[in-house]
Amino acid sequence: MMKTVIAAVVLSTTAVSAFAADMGARAPYTKAPAIAQVYDWSGFYVGGDLGGQWSDIGLSSPAPGATLFYNARHDSFAAGGHAGYQHQWGQFVLGVEGAYMAAFGQPDQLATQSIRIFVPGGTGTASAKLRDIWSVGGRVGWAPNNWMVYAIGGYASGSFAFNAASGTINPLVEHASARPDGFYIGGGVEYAVAQNWIVGLEYRHYEFNAKAVTGVISGAVNLLEPVKFEPKTDVVMGRLSYRFNWATPVVAKY
Repeated sequence: MMKTVIAAVVLSTTAVSAFAADMGARAPYTKAPAIAQVYDWSGFYVGGDLGGQWSDIGLSSPAPGATLFYNARHDSFAAGGHAGYQHQWGQFVLGVEGAYMAAFGQPDQLATQSIRIFVPGGTGTASAKLRDIWSVGGRVGWAPNNWMVYAIGGYASGSFAFNAASGTINPLVEHASARPDGFYIGGGVEYAVAQNWIVGLEYRHYEFNAKAVTGVISGAVNLLEPVKFEPKTDVVMGRLSYRFNWATPVVAKY
């Protein structure tokens, strides 16, 4: 009986060894590569802006024999909001955005009291300011992951105001405002700190068309005087945006 059992064990061992030899050596284990998460910038977004603006507001009177000459600056804090949509193809991002910006702070005063205003050789004080800017335009960006650098440009409409008063015994006061059309160009950088939240920094340069309006002069007499605005504005703003990633999930890249 013992001999029979030993023979059976030897026979089984030989068969298993032969079968393993026929199958060959097992392939070495290879760990699956890690999945890299690539941020997708596609989708609608809204946000807010906070920063500063620097405006050169060229003012003159196009009337014959005009006596109004004033080149003002208005530098102030600025705040606003933006909304847009963009889509990403590979690392290329293309979108459109609308924005509103309001300027704050007091109007900048003329540095000297010796401006010619209303009457030849007269003296007075004057101030001008940027009120707000509406804009809409395109965005072209390059985004290797959750960083994006981009260029922007489009249409802009700005609102500017002018006030002046003569220094005579019976002072004359003039008010004028205009909303000239123009364009803007610029660029910025953004970083996606989370799936939906984006922070950024943006620069814009605005050029507005010259626009002549009718200024109202009040005081001892009531007069009308044409006033021409020729403004330019530079803006630097920090941005915080929320992206609605409807149907634009994070893409898994191997």
